[in-house]
Amino acid sequence: MDPLGLDAIQAGKRKGTDKAKTGPKPFGTGPHNEKIAEVAGQVSDGRIIAGGQLLPEKAIPTPNGLKASRRPDILVEKPDGSIYGINVGKTTKSGAPIKREMEAIYDLEDVGIPMHFIPYFKK
Repeated sequence: MDPLGLDAIQAGKRKGTDKAKTGPKPFGTGPHNEKIAEVAGQVSDGRIIAGGQLLPEKAIPTPNGLKASRRPDILVEKPDGSIYGINVGKTTKSGAPIKREMEAIYDLEDVGIPMHFIPYFKK
């Protein structure tokens, strides 16, 4: 018996299904990546240093987070040297980020990365 679904995770499958987990989509494909590229093109207060469909995403260690590290969709460095992240994601019916998006935002903000969230909607 595997109440936490760990066997499925280790086998590379989604919890509660026999379907394989899907990996990240290649640069520029899919509505999520298209929205990331759109948002990256609008960044005007600094330079993109990771992600944005321009550069590889950077793993940020989150030692006390729900995950050991997180990768913001876009990481921006302002002229003063400060950085912030932008995540693009799905929302609930009420417009709030879905749970996994909120968890990522909390983990990153807990290590000092201010985060912005931009919703996207599948076409």
